[in-house]
Amino acid sequence: PDPPPAPPPVRPPPYLFCYKGHQLPEIFVLGAQKCGTTSLSLQMQTEWKLSFWKKEVHYFDQEGHLSLDGFAGHFPHCGPTVLTCDFTPNYVLPYTINRSIDAIASAYGPERLARTTFVLLLCDPAQRAQSYTYHLGHDNFRTIAADLGQITEVGGDPDAAFTGGLYDVQADYILDKLGSLTIIPASIYF
Repeated sequence: PDPPPAPPPVRPPPYLFCYKGHQLPEIFVLGAQKCGTTSLSLQMQTEWKLSFWKKEVHYFDQEGHLSLDGFAGHFPHCGPTVLTCDFTPNYVLPYTINRSIDAIASAYGPERLARTTFVLLLCDPAQRAQSYTYHLGHDNFRTIAADLGQITEVGGDPDAAFTGGLYDVQADYILDKLGSLTIIPASIYF
């Protein structure tokens, strides 16, 4: 017969990621947008039983959101087996990365940052640009690539289709501000 399953890990109180009764994320999947973060979040929920209320919290990419007070309320109550994650790929968009990463660093502080896993799920930059363009509601990537002005017409950043794939710039900034980073190539994940 198979041995009994191991009991879940028990975290000693007071636990570092329990803030005002809510379990702060120990994992941030920062992006990149259109590279498989939705698939990864669904897998983590169904197969790994990860606890989180919604995929994209969009807290730190919003102007003025710098504290844990509003952020913590997005997550379940603390418990010895509760593990939460924030899947917000917008945190590393070219026009939000500085604000988002700086806000995470400030709100979490050195002790939490040292015990938090930060992940970039990255896909081929050209594939990411094409997927981003389709995400904006366009079905002709070649036309958009030839005339970036059309992206602006639907409220998008004309450079975001391409600058979102400048992963070295994003990774360097994250490492500088947060201290660690796990990179998962989407081709290996899929």
